[in-house]
Amino acid sequence: KHKSRHSAECPSLKLKLSLPQQNIPVYLPKKLNIRTGPGTKYTKIGQTEEARIYNFDLFQTEGCWILIGKRDKNNSLRAGWVSAKYLRFEFQDHFVMPRKINFETLTIKDIKENVSHTTYMIASTDSESVSQGSAVAISTAVLLTNCHVIQDNNRNIYILEKGKSYRAFLVKSKYHVDQCFIRSLELPLSHVNGIKYFKEIKVSERSFAIGAPRSRNRTVTEGVVTGKDVIYSAKIIQTSSYIDHGSSGGGLFDRSGNLMGITTGKYRDELYAISASEFWK
Repeated sequence: KHKSRHSAECPSLKLKLSLPQQNIPVYLPKKLNIRTGPGTKYTKIGQTEEARIYNFDLFQTEGCWILIGKRDKNNSLRAGWVSAKYLRFEFQDHFVMPRKINFETLTIKDIKENVSHTTYMIASTDSESVSQGSAVAISTAVLLTNCHVIQDNNRNIYILEKGKSYRAFLVKSKYHVDQCFIRSLELPLSHVNGIKYFKEIKVSERSFAIGAPRSRNRTVTEGVVTGKDVIYSAKIIQTSSYIDHGSSGGGLFDRSGNLMGITTGKYRDELYAISASEFWK
């Protein structure tokens, strides 16, 4: 009786699966079937017979359907498709904070060639408007960005790369501090290796802002860290590196290419970024 929006494709992601809305034991067939909805070709990817918490390299949440079964009063196994909308998923692996810190001093040319590819131009859309911004990949599947770029949970999200658009979706959000994680559906990502903690950042050290100001993807601007502050529970880094409309969600990097912050906007006439390490708090 329930309806759910079906995406064209479901992404691959390791998840824990349970059924919190169903107060019944769950029996999965020997071959776990995942597909994008009734009437489409499904993919068989796993095997189990026990009712428990299952770990598989599953396809993603909302829009996908999972074939499960339950025993009826005659002990017959009844199978049916359940929308992932009614399942609980726990994301794993892709959300670990990168900590391979680099200490080499890079030139702006090195930053452009070896670091800028970890930032991506993104867009969120609905029937009436388009919001363009940036994001920074922290794994082959997940990016950090500002929530104000996405605006709300009901918008479509795309990664814009080399003239093509690739679907993405919101997986974690803290709107009150403008910190969001998005998940790439189709495009494998080049990601940062190290994230610098807020306490490790020094005032006057060099900084490089990379993003898509005015839709100019992977623009690199050099400056310095001009200050550090805590505003409304968010740790921010003030910078002289240039950012503009469309830079929001991009990266602020140190001279070694480590990610310091997510470039966010202007506050009290200062350009600033939210400390990247705060996304894991």
